[in-house]
Amino acid sequence: MITTVTKDDLVALGFSEGTSRQIIRKGKLVLIERGFPIYNNKRIGTIPATIVEELLNIKF
Repeated sequence: MITTVTKDDLVALGFSEGTSRQIIRKGKLVLIERGFPIYNNKRIGTIPATIVEELLNIKF
């Protein structure tokens, strides 16, 4: 099962709303570069937790 992360999840972890949005945005760009064009949609606000872990170097 793939765990996903939203902006609200990151806010609950202590990040500000702006920082949370930036993390999601950067994660979506990484996914687009890796060949997942579905993330090139502004309505999608959920990304896999593994991408967030990779960007922030933390483990959920």
